[in-house]
Amino acid sequence: MANYLSTDTIKNAYAALVKTKTKNESILHIFLILKGCGYNRNSFVSLDALYDNGIDYCRDLSALFSSHEKAPEKYDFINPFSMKEWAGNPTESMDKWMPARAKNNILGGAITWRRILFQDMKTEDIRFHYDYLKELKDLTLGENKINKVAVAIWANRYTKFDGPVTSSTLCKYFVKKFNLTDEEEAQLFDSGSDIDLKFADKLHDVAAIRSLIGSPEGMTDWVKSVKNAEQHESGNDDGVVVLNMKSDVTVEGLENMIEKHGQIILSGPPGTSKSYLCQELAKKYSSHTKIQFHPQYTYQQFVGGYVVEKDKVVFRKGLLLNLLDQIKGGEKTHLLIIDEINRANVSQVFGEVIQCLDRDMDVSIHVDGNLTKIKLPQNLHIIATMNSSDRTIGTLDHAVRRRFLHVYCPPDTQILMDLCPSSGFIALSDFLKKVNSKLYEGLKNREMAIGHTFFLSNDVKKDKKYQWTFDAFEIVFNHKILPMIEDFCYGDLSQVRNVLGEDLPRRLHGKEFEDALKKYVSE
Repeated sequence: MANYLSTDTIKNAYAALVKTKTKNESILHIFLILKGCGYNRNSFVSLDALYDNGIDYCRDLSALFSSHEKAPEKYDFINPFSMKEWAGNPTESMDKWMPARAKNNILGGAITWRRILFQDMKTEDIRFHYDYLKELKDLTLGENKINKVAVAIWANRYTKFDGPVTSSTLCKYFVKKFNLTDEEEAQLFDSGSDIDLKFADKLHDVAAIRSLIGSPEGMTDWVKSVKNAEQHESGNDDGVVVLNMKSDVTVEGLENMIEKHGQIILSGPPGTSKSYLCQELAKKYSSHTKIQFHPQYTYQQFVGGYVVEKDKVVFRKGLLLNLLDQIKGGEKTHLLIIDEINRANVSQVFGEVIQCLDRDMDVSIHVDGNLTKIKLPQNLHIIATMNSSDRTIGTLDHAVRRRFLHVYCPPDTQILMDLCPSSGFIALSDFLKKVNSKLYEGLKNREMAIGHTFFLSNDVKKDKKYQWTFDAFEIVFNHKILPMIEDFCYGDLSQVRNVLGEDLPRRLHGKEFEDALKKYVSE
């Protein structure tokens, strides 16, 4: 059954947006349309992009009538950041306002836009200034931020989904659709929200939402919904069916890849759900084996070799040879999980068996004095994890690397929106995004990052959510997160301060810690 965001959910998003404190709302509105159309600060882009695509983004942000309704000749849309009143909103129809009026606002001499945009005087192509974001904030939001969940809901009020989605996936979709950078997301939007997403099997009551806004002056029957005769009687196809609302790295995706290629390595900074994904993938198999590599792990342990037992030297098969005997001729596929694969010398541990990872290759090895041919069967899948930020362990050589698919698991700040309520606490998704953004800004290495699972502690888990308090978070921050950041920065205090500000590196306690943390997230 198709799913639409419910009327109550849209109403809650409307209420949250109305509370947003802004000025120069038209600039904020047009800025998001420009971002959706692909304008940036790196290169000049023709205004043709605004003509060609602007209406689609404007409709998402502003349309007050669904495609099943007969829209009036004017007042058919509204700026979502100026819904408290009609004054200052365009009176003409959306089709007329976009892009002609938007172009005039940008190029027609408004001095405020000159603080944000460069214009090529010969071609009228435009791009953003280098420091456009600071100017945009000063002009529109000041120290305030937009409720990201609310605007993501509002921008998808006509969207038909293929199933229920979470707040985090809805925000990801919004950020991706409007081409927002990490910096823009952090500076303009606040992830803290208590809006619960509820779904219905039909489009929300569009007229009820218009009634919240109120009729424009002189417009009678404006709220009333009049069916558009061109639409089918039973049609509810106002939006596109969103098919890919899941995280980039999913168990289903891994299952598909490993089925085709046999072996995968999950890499990424610590705390990015690599081991969790392996555990979830293992549930798809009737049997699995899990091992962990370490610096002393040997070929004899993994493949096999001679060992001394009392006064005799005997051959003992290692884990892999025993596993091949166990699954030989079986119909069901077995999963081998190798945790921390790069903590051992992988080339030595695998030895000549590395060639078997090509799957169409076999090799001959000595097993108890006999030359034995081995080949990895199709009913053996291998998934491994690799901590890519640890400087104390080795890297994989090319012979091993080329025989695995590599899937990068980045920190997922959006997941914290779903699992860590911000009521009475900070928005942890905003905190993590800022920390990792500052780390990358200073270190220029995506591996030096904090993972999201640092914040998913069973100590604070209640009813499937992680209910953090400042007292509980103080311990985790001072004794887990801060030491890791200090290690990333090689103990350089100035670097640590660039990431965390002046106060948090001092390992504060109590009210001092709470105030410093709130200040860090809000700045």
